[in-house]
Amino acid sequence: DNHTFETEEAVTSKLFDDELTETKTLLYQLNRKYIINSIKSGLLVIHQNRAHQRILYEQFLTNITIHHASSQQLIFPLCLHLGREEVLYLKELQPNLEGLGFAFESIALDEVRIIGLPVQVKESEVVAILNDLIHNLQQNIPEDSFSLSDSIAKFMAKSVAIKSGK
Repeated sequence: DNHTFETEEAVTSKLFDDELTETKTLLYQLNRKYIINSIKSGLLVIHQNRAHQRILYEQFLTNITIHHASSQQLIFPLCLHLGREEVLYLKELQPNLEGLGFAFESIALDEVRIIGLPVQVKESEVVAILNDLIHNLQQNIPEDSFSLSDSIAKFMAKSVAIKSGK
């Protein structure tokens, strides 16, 4: 009986060893724009900017909706000097932006002090991103809160996603 058990164990072990042969997945980057991956049925071609935008969009929209985003705290507050109209609009966007991971120390008439940023946003990009966000949203004012959240998530994903050529 012991001998039969050992033989069955050896056969079972051999079967699993054959099935678990290591397969290598090859990844390539084409023109610093596409990611190419070999799969069983052929090749998978991914546009890296659009794929990254989609991933970020879903993360940002979820974060805005549940107000639970990771934020990186700044050592020194970042002071932005904006026009009065932009500051008032930013104040309206504040809950959504805080959902993304922005943390505001204060929003005054001509100055905005930021003490935390979403982990995906670099400090050097903040001014451009917020100015563009305000400008774009003022041009296309969303009708309801979901549309506003969706618009912010789309804009942020486009702004932060890896660009072609990187």
